Amino acid sequence: MKNLQNNKITECFISDGVELPTGYFIGFSAATGDLSDNHEILSVDFYNMDTELDIPTYNTKQYFNIVPKAKHAKSPRPHIDGPPASSFSWRIFKRIALLLFILFLSSIGFMGIFWYLGKRAKEKRKRFY
Repeated sequence: MKNLQNNKITECFISDGVELPTGYFIGFSAATGDLSDNHEILSVDFYNMDTELDIPTYNTKQYFNIVPKAKHAKSPRPHIDGPPASSFSWRIFKRIALLLFILFLSSIGFMGIFWYLGKRAKEKRKRFY
């Protein structure tokens, strides 16, 4: 990572003991979530360590069958299905339905109050016959 104020480059991370099969594409992202930050990936260095292989006993198809792993990685955990996420339209529908239900209940309440007040006013009227 390059610090622009003092023009000094520091390493973000180093990982050794990583085994990947051939045909992988490696991607990097400098997104931080804040629009004011400026993070750029200036360079990525890959090194290939040449080793002497015993060609007759070495199978080149072995690289396609490698299970990706890293020496310092955590062991895999069992997969547990979580609750399904509700879609945006379903959430909007539920909120509108709740709002309409509240409006319906409040209108019934207001009609009851006006009916009671009207009945009470009718009973208090004086009649002379």
